[in-house]
Amino acid sequence: KPIPLLLYLSSVSPPSPLKNLLESNNYTPQTTSLNLDLWGLLHSGSQPYKRVLLTLRYLYLKNYTLNVLSNSSKRLPETKLHLEKLGFTVSQFSSIVTSGEACSFYLSSLPSPKKIFVFGSGAVDDLSYVTDSGHLISHSITESDIILSRGTFLIHTDPPISKSGTYECDVKELLEEGKGKEMIVCNPDIYRPDAVKVKEEDLDIMPGKIAIWYSEILSSSDSGLPSSKISSLIYQIGKPHPLVFSVIDEEDRSPIKLMFGDSLLTDVRGSNFRNGWKSVWTTENGIHRGLDLNNEINKYDIEPDHIIPTFT
Repeated sequence: KPIPLLLYLSSVSPPSPLKNLLESNNYTPQTTSLNLDLWGLLHSGSQPYKRVLLTLRYLYLKNYTLNVLSNSSKRLPETKLHLEKLGFTVSQFSSIVTSGEACSFYLSSLPSPKKIFVFGSGAVDDLSYVTDSGHLISHSITESDIILSRGTFLIHTDPPISKSGTYECDVKELLEEGKGKEMIVCNPDIYRPDAVKVKEEDLDIMPGKIAIWYSEILSSSDSGLPSSKISSLIYQIGKPHPLVFSVIDEEDRSPIKLMFGDSLLTDVRGSNFRNGWKSVWTTENGIHRGLDLNNEINKYDIEPDHIIPTFT
């Protein structure tokens, strides 16, 4: 007699590293929520990693609370749509928190209207992202009130500047012109999780890298700005910074929260500083893949609570 699908799935164990992690540490559904990065953990940007969908179904049927905590600059509707297109069952997630959604809420809380200059993703919602929050688009960085680092594919000057071989120079020249203005960063990631491991200067960058360039410009000897002022001018929303973790804490009362992710700098560092959170570093996919793990830990001085090859 055929076994009903749900009964079969509820009896299937996940791959041994994940199963061993949960069982050996007594991370039960009653005490523990699983907080999941997206790109580099669950999918490659274009498709789910092998066995991810089955693993999520297994954990869901075991009554684990599954939350998404991602540095994507997408807002919630776009994130759900993208996940559904990749084959994920969005209803399995109790909460979906992206830095893009949190940043949108933050912009909405600011007194309106502000003139905002955008380093964008090239998506159609780059501009509506600003106007939906009650603010105005500025195509001149010198005339803007706020610089928004949301993506690295299109600079919203007039006419706009598409990403090219001169992108770094284009960005730094504009940042020099806008020196001293507040910057809001919708995605603190520095490099794409699927970046090819070549020389660091050749890696495909993310909005967090623009924030680093801006900090370097503000820290230059001719800026005349004290370090306390510099830190207050750049507000990063997303892991490892506190705001997005606080959103999960408000929505999820589990005593233990496991943060699964591929990045030491964002997933691991952010959860290591939160009470009740524990970090699980996955190493076979994402930003550190193929690198010496001990060297990476020593390089960044970040020690994860747990290490497993993949979430699957």
